[in-house]
Amino acid sequence: MFNEVDSSSVQFLGGITEHPVGVATELQGLHLKLGATENRPFAYKKPNCTEDHIRCWEGITPDIVAEFAREMNFTYEYVEPMDGEYGYLDRETDQWNGMIGDMIEGKTDMITMDLSVSFERKTHIDFSVAFMDSGISLVIKGESSKSNSFFFLSPFELVVWFMITAGFVVMSLIQNLFNKMSPYGEYGQRVHAMQTCKCGRCAIRRRAKIEQNIKLRDHRNVECMIALAADERRDEMSFYNALFLNAAGFVGHGAESMPKSPSGRLILLTWWFFVLLIICMYTATLTAFITLDRIGITIDNAKQLLQQHKYSWGMLNNSFVVALLRNNIDPDYKKIVDGAQKMPNMSESVRRVKQGGFVLIDETPLISYDLMGACDMFYIGGEIQTFDYAFGLPKSSPTSPCLTHKSSSCESRATLTGYGRNTTAHPIINLVTATRLAVALL
Repeated sequence: MFNEVDSSSVQFLGGITEHPVGVATELQGLHLKLGATENRPFAYKKPNCTEDHIRCWEGITPDIVAEFAREMNFTYEYVEPMDGEYGYLDRETDQWNGMIGDMIEGKTDMITMDLSVSFERKTHIDFSVAFMDSGISLVIKGESSKSNSFFFLSPFELVVWFMITAGFVVMSLIQNLFNKMSPYGEYGQRVHAMQTCKCGRCAIRRRAKIEQNIKLRDHRNVECMIALAADERRDEMSFYNALFLNAAGFVGHGAESMPKSPSGRLILLTWWFFVLLIICMYTATLTAFITLDRIGITIDNAKQLLQQHKYSWGMLNNSFVVALLRNNIDPDYKKIVDGAQKMPNMSESVRRVKQGGFVLIDETPLISYDLMGACDMFYIGGEIQTFDYAFGLPKSSPTSPCLTHKSSSCESRATLTGYGRNTTAHPIINLVTATRLAVALL
């Protein structure tokens, strides 16, 4: 048989002593204690604020809470954790610290911060509808490399330049040879003229060739071409002219001397097509090389941190990023966590990354905000892992359905994300969107 309990001594959610009936469908008239801690741009206090406690808070999440309070008609106050942390599970004691620990212990009714959603946290608390998506990114300061007067040779290896030069010379020799072998060339025209000319000098020359048993083709029905051969000698496809013609192809121009034979023209078209491919590859590679050379970054993804000794890296101590990467199924991410320097706060992390030679691993919105306007900062690869930001609620809280319904309603009206669209007040959401677009293009 159960002992009767005096319900008048029981304090329910919101500080009320009356026994709640059914499932809460509204928060009207309740006074909620909301867990919060300063973390720009999501929530922070005005400096030297003398106003009401609630009015001293600014940021994305205080604006969302104010909208909820206005529409759902409840009052609230902010309760900061003693350690100023969001919440980290101590594996040895199996206890949560920070805002999550306070809410589990009943000190607060809800966490209204950019609380990252994870499986580990879901086993101990509930979450509202997500109001923003996020991820883990790596950022580093770019370094200007040393000046190189021959930077234009960098896109190709030395052996490639040698092969291009060799091909250039060989093609010039082939064109000159084809010109001499073809009856359409200057040499062929002279031979044809010698075989058909009626003058005494040509007759003596033909007689000498016959005596030497050298066969001459019969061109008796063809008109003498001595004058034509003499006039077109200046257009001879000599080796010098062939070199100039092939070189002009690199800048998209031709030359006065052009091959007259079909075989010579086919060889020239083949060379021009080869030059077109070389120019396309050279231009693309040079553009990328100049960009990367200016940045001076030698790694392009997180796992390459384990394969180099040039850069050190770090992340905030006991942060959500540490817990998320440590629990990743990829063992390389655990090695990254073990080899990372644990930074005491974000200010020190920003100072280290601005000094250079240091890779900061943290949540994308926080990096985007703290390094806003730093043009020499660059993201490495894409986001390692993505997750959502949401408000935290006690497990099986009776107000969860009410808050979830209101969050969904606000989300459908773009109330939640709308706070980030005013770039003057909250530029972080637009900045994160631009950052992700830039990372995707890379």
